[in-house]
Amino acid sequence: MSDFTNQPPEVVRPVLHDEDVPDEDREVDLDDDAELKLPPPTIDPDEAVEDPTDPVADDLRDEAKGAGAVDQ
Repeated sequence: MSDFTNQPPEVVRPVLHDEDVPDEDREVDLDDDAELKLPPPTIDPDEAVEDPTDPVADDLRDEAKGAGAVDQ
């Protein structure tokens, strides 16, 4: 009798998905009328993004600094 317990494992081949195919090997059908989506706009890194200041809070902070209640 032969022993079937020492059989080699089955070879499992991976399934290729679109993201597994290199860009230069992908087929892309584009014509001149194709609508291309632009990426969303980004914030300019040189532009400061700050919340608007509250003039009442600024006045209270200045008064507290003047009275010595808040360290400068």
